[in-house]
Amino acid sequence: MRLVMGLLFAALMAYLVHTLLRLRHQERGLAAEVSRQTAEIRSTQSQLRAVIDAIPDALIELDSKGRALALHGRQAMALMAHLPALGSGATLMEALPSESAALLRVALDQAAALGQSTGVVLDWPGTSASPLRMEMSISLHQSAAHSDGTLRFIALARDVSDREAAQADMRLASQVFDQSSEAIVIADGQRRVVRTNLAFSHMSGSAPHEVMGRPVDALAHAGHDQRRASRR
Repeated sequence: MRLVMGLLFAALMAYLVHTLLRLRHQERGLAAEVSRQTAEIRSTQSQLRAVIDAIPDALIELDSKGRALALHGRQAMALMAHLPALGSGATLMEALPSESAALLRVALDQAAALGQSTGVVLDWPGTSASPLRMEMSISLHQSAAHSDGTLRFIALARDVSDREAAQADMRLASQVFDQSSEAIVIADGQRRVVRTNLAFSHMSGSAPHEVMGRPVDALAHAGHDQRRASRR
């Protein structure tokens, strides 16, 4: 009986030791897996932060009142620095000029209803006398609502001041081109016509679509033949 009990006790102890060793092995494996997953999460976060910092847009989390809840990337921090009123708890609607605040309100309401609002351009206080021109796209945040029950939005803001200035210069140059009293022909690298002005059409009697793509030399010969015919 003692021998049987001793064998049973030895078997029980062996089983307990085996179970303990297995649990320790599983614990080490679990710790290694947690460590691996933590490293992957940190690496992903680091990559995501690098991507956000590389984006030329400012990424801002807003609530439905226009309050900035979070800023992502250096661009967002620099942009918000132009609105010192935000530091005292003001919303974007309170910090921006009245007309821009109204446009932002409409964009947030549209994003709340449709999920997205794009292309709204706002005047944004800048470092110079003239404000920045910021194009903002707003999307409804798909996560849970803010703690006070209001909706959350993700806004991408891009400075389009230079782009709008360049577009204005192009419009002005186009007006000067079209209204010039001198005949002007623009050709590409193959010396084919890509654009003519009104003075050229009046002088040559040819509509722009009639000469588009033709060689410039052919226009010169045609003009010479037309002048010679008129002298006859």
